[in-house]
Amino acid sequence: MSDLFPSEAVDVLIPRADAFRYSFCTLVSRPQLYRQMLASFQAAGFTTADCEFLYLDNTVSNQGDGYRGLNHMIAQARGTYVILCHQDLLAIDPRKQLDACLDDLTARAPDWGVVGNAGCDARGKQRFRITDRYRYNERIGEVPGPVVSLDENFLLIRRDALLGFSHDLAGFHMYGPDLVTQAAIRGRSAWVVDYHIEHLGEGTVDRTFLEASAAFQAKYRRAMADRDIKTTVTIVSLGKTSGQARRRLRKLKRKTAPTQSQSFGRALSHWIRYLPYRVHELRHGPRYVLDGTKFTIPPGSPLAALKAIRKGVYEAPERRMIAKWLPRDLPVVELGGSYGIISHGIRKHIDPEQRLVIVEAIPSLLPICQGNVGLAGLDAKTVVVGAAIAYGDAPTVRFAVSDGVHDSHVADSDSTDGIVEVPAITLGALLAGQSISGPYSLVCDIEGAEFDLFMHDKAALANCRCIVLELHPGTFMDRGSSADAFVKMVEKAGFRIADHDAQVIVAIPA
Repeated sequence: MSDLFPSEAVDVLIPRADAFRYSFCTLVSRPQLYRQMLASFQAAGFTTADCEFLYLDNTVSNQGDGYRGLNHMIAQARGTYVILCHQDLLAIDPRKQLDACLDDLTARAPDWGVVGNAGCDARGKQRFRITDRYRYNERIGEVPGPVVSLDENFLLIRRDALLGFSHDLAGFHMYGPDLVTQAAIRGRSAWVVDYHIEHLGEGTVDRTFLEASAAFQAKYRRAMADRDIKTTVTIVSLGKTSGQARRRLRKLKRKTAPTQSQSFGRALSHWIRYLPYRVHELRHGPRYVLDGTKFTIPPGSPLAALKAIRKGVYEAPERRMIAKWLPRDLPVVELGGSYGIISHGIRKHIDPEQRLVIVEAIPSLLPICQGNVGLAGLDAKTVVVGAAIAYGDAPTVRFAVSDGVHDSHVADSDSTDGIVEVPAITLGALLAGQSISGPYSLVCDIEGAEFDLFMHDKAALANCRCIVLELHPGTFMDRGSSADAFVKMVEKAGFRIADHDAQVIVAIPA
């Protein structure tokens, strides 16, 4: 299988006597992903001059798991720092950032033993520094900060700490919390640090995860006092199982192996959670107040959207970036009008004489969008276009309308549920049809179709002076790409990322 792997990578079964700054250790089942990962870290400055890249070949059969396999690689590694990482990572920050993080951490916590990019502290609070399919360029909690668990996608240990994984556990789950616990037993601390990478994978909670959690608890129940550890996915108890951990475990079991009665229970729970909003709609009609304005929201809208509106946090990052960055003296094209709440805010923000062109694909939302933006003064300067941004030869496109509304998107070829045929339009055709030939601003939330826009319609962006855009990393990853690749495409189109808030970025001409 050697021809599947990069020539500069080394099989861990081959002895070596070299000393390195960093040893990268990876369990490989998909060599193409591994090649991409290795190339990205080399481009970030981790070169073979003082770094080694070790792999364990799991392409044909499982030669090593997260415990025994990585223990073997740690034993073979010759680096001062040993990085245990998934094959589906991309380096975002340069090497000098990781060097600085480790120097800073050594100064503030000389006893540190292991670091990562995602975990939870002793109070159960999350700490993240990552881009993945659920978040873009995210920093959650205090970073750097100490933790009691780490996610397994990226783990870095100092070799002189002599850390390793339990020999009486097996599999591909819970070895991050195991390593942190082993470090604590040795008097070493664990931290999430400010080194940004992109993780292309999708965490899976299945039967093997539940079995690994149970085995982890059983092992440490025999050796440690009662306490809970909250990971990024679940809660596990060391010692006597707490009520919180039991409830979380039951919830995960229902999710992974639902029965008819459990499905009924979930439906009942959903109905109960929806009840306050049903009562609200009976008393006040389908109108909800956000920032002092009453908006019409269709009955049966997603519970998450209704809660966000009532709490005042609906599309908060997008609203903040619009208020901070969107020029007042330019026309605006908004792609993905939805309920028209953001459209209303844009109409109020820009000068009255400037045009606002809104595109919304879902036919049933068009009157809702038009009515809500009209609360800010709908006139000839504002137009709502019923279409979907799409790039192809057909005049229409199949559009998948989801229950969540906000994650509706251009349908896959084999999709059948919730499909409607809507007019297809490109950004360039939209600008031409609306006679926008000069500078303009763009607000974009189109569930991943932004990738196609930047790939196929760069000419239409030539006069754009400000872009406020919500990223959808999960959609990028589903199509075999990444958020980092999209950002590079934005930069190649002549823009730079000036700001971001959660998954909303602001791009302006470079």
